[in-house]
Amino acid sequence: MRGEATNLNRILDGVGKKLFIPVYQRNYDWKEDNCKLLFKDLINLIKTGKKSHFFGSIVTAHQQGGDFDSLVIIDGQQRITTVSLLYLAMVNAVKNGDAEAKSSRKCDTIMSTYIIDEDSDDDVKVRLKPTKNDYEAFVRIVSNDEDDFIEDSNVTRSYRVLYDKVKTMEYPIDELFEAIKKLTIINIFIDSDDDPQLIFESLNSTGLKLTKADMIRNFVLMGLDLKTQTAFYNKYWNPIEKYTEKGKTENFFRDYLTVKQNKIPSIENVYNVFKEYAEGKDIEVLLQELLKFAKIYDKILKATTNSDYANDILIRLNILEMTVSYPYLMSLLDYYDQGHLTADELTIVLRSIESFVFRRLICGYPTNALNKIFCTLHGETIKAMKGGNEYVDAVVYLLENKTKSSVFPRDEAFKSALATKDIYSMQKRNKLYIFDRFENQDSRETTHLIDKIKNGEYSIEHIMPQTLNNDWKKDLGEDCEAIHQEWLNTIANLTITGYNSKYQNKSFHDKKTVENGFSDSPLRLNQYVKSCDKWTDVELKKRLNQLQALAIKLWPYPSTNYVPQVKEGMQYSLADEIDYRNAKLKQYIFMDETRYNTSNWSDMLVSVLKNLYELDHEVMENIAKNGIAPTLSNEQRLRSGKWIKLGDSVYVNTNSDTMTKIRMLRDIFEEYQLDTSELQFILYGERSTLFD
Repeated sequence: MRGEATNLNRILDGVGKKLFIPVYQRNYDWKEDNCKLLFKDLINLIKTGKKSHFFGSIVTAHQQGGDFDSLVIIDGQQRITTVSLLYLAMVNAVKNGDAEAKSSRKCDTIMSTYIIDEDSDDDVKVRLKPTKNDYEAFVRIVSNDEDDFIEDSNVTRSYRVLYDKVKTMEYPIDELFEAIKKLTIINIFIDSDDDPQLIFESLNSTGLKLTKADMIRNFVLMGLDLKTQTAFYNKYWNPIEKYTEKGKTENFFRDYLTVKQNKIPSIENVYNVFKEYAEGKDIEVLLQELLKFAKIYDKILKATTNSDYANDILIRLNILEMTVSYPYLMSLLDYYDQGHLTADELTIVLRSIESFVFRRLICGYPTNALNKIFCTLHGETIKAMKGGNEYVDAVVYLLENKTKSSVFPRDEAFKSALATKDIYSMQKRNKLYIFDRFENQDSRETTHLIDKIKNGEYSIEHIMPQTLNNDWKKDLGEDCEAIHQEWLNTIANLTITGYNSKYQNKSFHDKKTVENGFSDSPLRLNQYVKSCDKWTDVELKKRLNQLQALAIKLWPYPSTNYVPQVKEGMQYSLADEIDYRNAKLKQYIFMDETRYNTSNWSDMLVSVLKNLYELDHEVMENIAKNGIAPTLSNEQRLRSGKWIKLGDSVYVNTNSDTMTKIRMLRDIFEEYQLDTSELQFILYGERSTLFD
């Protein structure tokens, strides 16, 4: 690698020279402020007469497979492109009569020396070759046909900023040209033995940060020859960015890696994880798979599967911004595209996922627990299908057997939480989702409720107002304050209205009869409300019962025909979602490779807990003291049962069924921060003897 101080123009000039911006680099992205600062520096050079202005470093290399004068810009494309655009702004401003030149040949000199390559075989013979999306915008500026400019390109935007500056400056372009000649750079030329990728990563560790997607693109394409780079960029990478909406591309890569590795990399570590994952893989095969999953990602983002019912659910999940589910949805839709699921089965699974995440939302379970669930759910489902179970039954079974912070709330818990949940204080997206779902339900004839709320046509309002006036206090009776406090922000007292919010504290009668009030409302949500003559706790309770019944229908607790399969001699772990009822335990393995023979589940439980007690007695004592595991206790809390002493003041009740023991062990492992795969079970017996 060689470096020398030189003028920027030395990079741009030279007969037959071609400057390639490799496709693995990001598109041109200098903003207005960057362009204005460059122009300000140049004007300052004119005013002060300084001999030079340092303009950073430019890193170049010979293009693999190219001729001697074909240079690849490894680093510096933003500055080189901007100066080229400034030259075009100067020339075009003179041609358009918006600027002056002292020398009649100055424009021709600029174009022939720095912009045009007469030896090029292209229709527009330009010296600088930006990446595909920028190239078209650049050559149209060279042609100087403003009606044909690509206005949504950053190249065009920067050109217009520079053109306006040239147009309004008080100097002829000759003086600006002399100032540009004073831009000094360190030109770093990379020899063939150097690694452009490592140099590129190092150079871009400071300054304008590359996105993780930019770095992945560079890693994948940089080592290829020019022809292959261009072909792969056009065939694979450019579509990948389009399908993932570009700004979300690095999120796509995190989700893709989660799908492939069953663990979630941090967004900051996506690039390093991808490099490790891609090592040794055929680049084109990898790009083909990435493109396949990018198309699936696009189906999720835009809800464009071939099933209308599945699309409806995807739209709703996107309203909730349930991006945590994307790794699972990618695997699910890939499985569907391969023909393993029917459209009806896909819809059932998606509806189960929707019910799962929404019930948890209402019941207040943490969303961070969903990361691990959706990270591994597809793989666990495929594993759980062994023995002839269907995918739908297996995935529902797995969701319904989650425990603690991963639980799938059942009907009573869901209804109870819905009754008291402060819906009004929830995030806006969640409120929009809830009211849209209650209003439109599963009808194909929908009211565009969300759009109407966003544009102000409708609003989410309290029926009983936030501030009680005398009329409301009289209607509610002597318990008005208690009723108000209990019901105010709950779903029973909230609805969608089109009346002016200035009426919100009016009496219930006025809210019914005002223009666009409840009596005029076409919304399903208001049909019961408009039938009422008053609004008290009696009406609130009745409306709550109606909405609870509707909620159970809209977010059902799915049924499953799943039958767990356990075979003789098979090894399972505490992490596996297996129903061990009536299964016979032959041996277990705990934290090492030693197999311990045992006669029953109780003996295994006591043995494992004693080992954990010896490992850290304080953790076990805290579990017993605070009732974290119901069948674990201290002396003061002993009740009836078969209690066995584990250590000082710690006892375990072994008088419980097998699944209670399994759930307790999972809870205790969580407190000890142990991986549940550390406990393995070896079972025996025919299936008919294992299960009722």
